[in-house]
Amino acid sequence: MQNFSDNRVLKDVTDSTNESGLAAFFQRTYAYMGAALLITFGLAYALAYPFYTQFSQFYASHGMITWIVLAIAQLAVVFLIGRNALKNPTLALGGLLAFAVVEGIFFGALFAMYSVTSIVSAFLMAAVDFAAMSLYGFFTKKSLAGLAPILFGGMIAVIVGLILSIFVPGFNLIISILAVVVFSVYTAYDNNRLKQMYFQLKSQGNDTTNGLAISGALSLYLDFVNIFVYLLRIFGNQRN
Repeated sequence: MQNFSDNRVLKDVTDSTNESGLAAFFQRTYAYMGAALLITFGLAYALAYPFYTQFSQFYASHGMITWIVLAIAQLAVVFLIGRNALKNPTLALGGLLAFAVVEGIFFGALFAMYSVTSIVSAFLMAAVDFAAMSLYGFFTKKSLAGLAPILFGGMIAVIVGLILSIFVPGFNLIISILAVVVFSVYTAYDNNRLKQMYFQLKSQGNDTTNGLAISGALSLYLDFVNIFVYLLRIFGNQRN
């Protein structure tokens, strides 16, 4: 009887430790994500408003070359984080912050097209959507791993739709709605996936989860900014 009681106490302590460790892991993940978003949106606002004249002049002179270089930089940073997040968290964190800066330049051009009211409204809608789907992905008892092929198919549909929208007027709205749905579900999927990966690392005796937190922050950052962008495309008003 005493042995059963000891085992129960040990299990309760273990569960409590796992829960507190998981909470700390997600706090760290969202702190990294929040820092990256702050850099991106802060830089974008500065370029689109206080430094609009200088930014527009630079864009007019070097726009195409700049976007090509930045697009290559984006892909390189994502590859860098994916390869080094678990091995070298410090390098991965630097990559995440660099990625946020690059995105901030892209978003500067986007913010220059829309009114401040539209940007704030889209941000708040994205935040509510992101929070709801994050909570679902975190608290659900089911594994959402089975959604991976469906989400991949949705991503392909969005990419193809974006290409078609160049030639088919009015197709933008449909693709934007589809994209919001896809990235909202991705938010739940990524939170669920990170929780499972955390416990997997712990079961392997790996106490270093900082790299996973940085990699997860990038995934969640991308989910949020894509939801924001497509909501802005749906509801945004052009800037005068």
